[in-house]
Amino acid sequence: FNEFIRLRDFGKNCITCDTKLTGKFDAGHYYPSTHKNTTFSELNVWGQCVGCNQHKSGNLIQYQINLNKIIGGEEMFKLHADAHVVKKWTRDELQEIEKRYKEKIKQLKNERNRND
Repeated sequence: FNEFIRLRDFGKNCITCDTKLTGKFDAGHYYPSTHKNTTFSELNVWGQCVGCNQHKSGNLIQYQINLNKIIGGEEMFKLHADAHVVKKWTRDELQEIEKRYKEKIKQLKNERNRND
């Protein structure tokens, strides 16, 4: 999943500080992985520079401001509600997520190869 986020957001700007994401960067979670229900939510995870994610603990105020600009208030409300649903992933669910994101990664790489 994190590899997919890094591929999806490569060349875009950090969700929090607008640094162009080209080298090493993180898949930064707005709601941390302790909120299991949003761990694999594409709306919850965005490309984020190492400085913001690791050294500024996610730079969450700016993350929220920019995330709201990207996904809008209605989706922010849904994300907030989803984050507070208790979730325990089953092995089958995790295997399905892994399978789905391997396919998404393959599709992104193929699209990039066609555009090069």
